[in-house]
Amino acid sequence: MFCLSIAPENPRQHLRGFFSKSTLQRLSLLGCSWMTSLVLLAFLLAAQPAANAQVPQALQLATPQADPPQEEEGPSLADWRKDVRERLNDAKLRSKELRTDGEVPLPATLKRQIELLSRVDTVLAQLAAEEEVTKKNQIDSKNIQDETNDFLQHGFSETQRITFLQLDEARDDLQDEQRRLARLTDEEKSATLSLEKAEQDFKNRSSARRLLREKVASNDQDALRQKLGEKLAEMVLLCEVSKANRALRKKEAENAAQEVQLEKLRVGLFKEKVARMQTRAIFGSPELNELLEKIDRQEIDLDKDISELEADQTKLKYLLDQWMRAQRQLDESTGNEEALHEEVASHQLGRRVIQERLPLLLQQKKRLAAIRDNWQRRQSVFNSRTTREETRKWIVESEDSLAQLNREERTTNFEIEELNNLLGPLKERQQSIAVESPEAYWIEQQIGNLQVLVESQKQNASNILASKKLHQKLLDELESDSLADTAKNRISDLKNLVSKIWNFELAVFGEKENERSVTVQKVVTALLILFAGLFISRSLSRALRKQVLRRLDFDPSASATIQSLFYYTLLLMFALFALNVAKVPLTAFTVLGGAVALGVGFGSQNIINNFISGLVMMAERPVKVGDLVQIDDLYGNIEHIGARSTRIRTGANLEIIVPNSSFLQNNVINFTLSSNKVRTFVEVGVVYGSPTVTVTQLLRRAAVETGRVAKDPPPIILFKGFGDSSLQFEVHFWIHMRTMMDQLQIESAVRFRIDQLFREEGIVIAFPQRDVHLDTSSPLTVEIIESSTD
Repeated sequence: MFCLSIAPENPRQHLRGFFSKSTLQRLSLLGCSWMTSLVLLAFLLAAQPAANAQVPQALQLATPQADPPQEEEGPSLADWRKDVRERLNDAKLRSKELRTDGEVPLPATLKRQIELLSRVDTVLAQLAAEEEVTKKNQIDSKNIQDETNDFLQHGFSETQRITFLQLDEARDDLQDEQRRLARLTDEEKSATLSLEKAEQDFKNRSSARRLLREKVASNDQDALRQKLGEKLAEMVLLCEVSKANRALRKKEAENAAQEVQLEKLRVGLFKEKVARMQTRAIFGSPELNELLEKIDRQEIDLDKDISELEADQTKLKYLLDQWMRAQRQLDESTGNEEALHEEVASHQLGRRVIQERLPLLLQQKKRLAAIRDNWQRRQSVFNSRTTREETRKWIVESEDSLAQLNREERTTNFEIEELNNLLGPLKERQQSIAVESPEAYWIEQQIGNLQVLVESQKQNASNILASKKLHQKLLDELESDSLADTAKNRISDLKNLVSKIWNFELAVFGEKENERSVTVQKVVTALLILFAGLFISRSLSRALRKQVLRRLDFDPSASATIQSLFYYTLLLMFALFALNVAKVPLTAFTVLGGAVALGVGFGSQNIINNFISGLVMMAERPVKVGDLVQIDDLYGNIEHIGARSTRIRTGANLEIIVPNSSFLQNNVINFTLSSNKVRTFVEVGVVYGSPTVTVTQLLRRAAVETGRVAKDPPPIILFKGFGDSSLQFEVHFWIHMRTMMDQLQIESAVRFRIDQLFREEGIVIAFPQRDVHLDTSSPLTVEIIESSTD
């Protein structure tokens, strides 16, 4: 308290004084401040019970003696249930007292309290039941573990005889347990989600309860405290409901997890039993005969039912007569119309029973034959007496049978649904009419007939389901047997498949004794020969050109022609040999010749045109390999003449493919057809006043002295004319060239020499110029003005 009294009124003065004091004094002031805070906190805590004491009576009635027990240190489930029931009984007793006093209305808060406490009591009862489930699961788990350990140690006795039927039943039980395990796993996931939702709900309500409690504690207005108190009382009970619900969901999740683990133990035990039974099971003739005898008895029973239905044709005729009679009376309106309507419908359903039951029984009898075959096949598969071909065949048949059974099952289920839709309204109408009414009898007959039809369809559906189950088992066994094949069997199957494909007939030629078949083997062999012939023909033709024709001093063009002809001749011989190996007679092409020629004629005009042009070029040789040619604006040397096109290389080293037909259809300039000697010229102009004779002599010297101009014929100098700015001369001379670059280089050398000689003789090469003449009446004054410099 002393610390409070020394504090100045001005906070700034207090801070200034605080920092001006010594360290010891500052620590004492801080200690006094902390003590003051603790005293204030104790005062507030002491005032809290008083505030709670002012909570209205409704709040005290609805609020339990304590908050719902926490998980960590709460009471047991029995104590919790006892406390809830005591509070529920007190609330009911108070409600009963208030009802006795008619003047006082029953408070809504009390009704809500009874409702919420009843919910808590119900949830706790469910929680107690789940506790019993937990105990039962623990006992079952121990029993299954003991049974599993005992079976793993001892197994089946050596003298115990295990049949295939027992193995089949064990497999069915294993499948049932596996399906149950999947269902329990889904239930465990659902229980976990429910637990998460319950925990979130409890958190939300606990938060709301704390907020309401703070509002009640901090509010001083009695009216508002009354409302807040009622809300807090309800929220406390809602929290208890959420608490109980969370405990229930948690226990359900734990039980679901226990049941999953328990079911896994069962599945493991059944798997072990099936595995051991499979190694010892026997499926011999006695077991098969027992099954077949059972099927025979079922077939005998079906035959009896079929015979009875076939004998009911007289009844069918009787029902038809009765239906016609009732329909005639109905048309003539000679009786009770409602009763006649029901009688007509009853006779129709009676006829439908006889007409539909017979096909159903016949289908069931047909399925019995398939079931008999399936058991025989299962015995063969189990005893490993099936071949690969049989396995494949049975797999396909089983898949087809399953598909057919699925279709029949859908149809049957639709029929059952339709019959039930008819049966429901009839039963409702039967209940709505009097028993002694005329139409009651016929409605009862209709219901009976519909029930017979429903039962027949259900029996048929059951038969379909049994057949599907047996077909599926056979299919699974066949597929597992197929997957268990050894590598040797797989290699053998692969060989058989390759052999079938290898010997597959593609076509047959000839008639009767002269028939020849074309197989895949022959076609592949012929193609290999053809490809080998293609390689050999190309290699031999190249060797012929490089080794033989070069030594015989053939020119390159002739060598290329001979090489091409030799190549195509060899290729044709190999093609004929391949056809002979494939046993394809040449007469076969006479049949297809017209069609092939027609197709080739329309679809391959350009190709054939170019091919024939290539043959003509090889024969006439208008161009040869190495020739310098010009086609339109294209200059280049022939490098290769093929069957369809010719390859030309330009001076820029570009390879251009030209169709052979272009050489025959267009104008082609061949600079080297008969000789590589070509005449060209160079133009030059000299200024006026130059000696023309000297210019002529110098031009002749320039052409001759280059050394690359032909001496015979000699160069020719022409004085072409008087130009605007020069005297024009031309030097014509002959050169030998193989490429266009040869001509350009020689012309360039001549120009260099002309320029050199003209410089030596002082002759000026003219360039464009213009003389301007002024015609004036008086002299022109010309002044020369020096430029001023700054």
